[in-house]
Amino acid sequence: MEAEIIVRITKEGWTETLKVDGKEFNKSYVKTCTGSEGEQICWEDDPKVPEMAYPAFDELTMGCQEAMHVLRSFEEGC
Repeated sequence: MEAEIIVRITKEGWTETLKVDGKEFNKSYVKTCTGSEGEQICWEDDPKVPEMAYPAFDELTMGCQEAMHVLRSFEEGC
């Protein structure tokens, strides 16, 4: 099985792309005043996503959210 996770973080949010055996799954998140909000259902709630991928995303959200805020602070000079 081939698997790859691609994360792109900007000051406005981030996208997560999971590629497994030639299939691609995408999720995106946007900044909110209290943190972030996913624009799709969670990976664990998506029946198309292989269960083996769940652990890879357990702590990813917090790290991405923190990186998004760091980028925003850096660009705003805070």
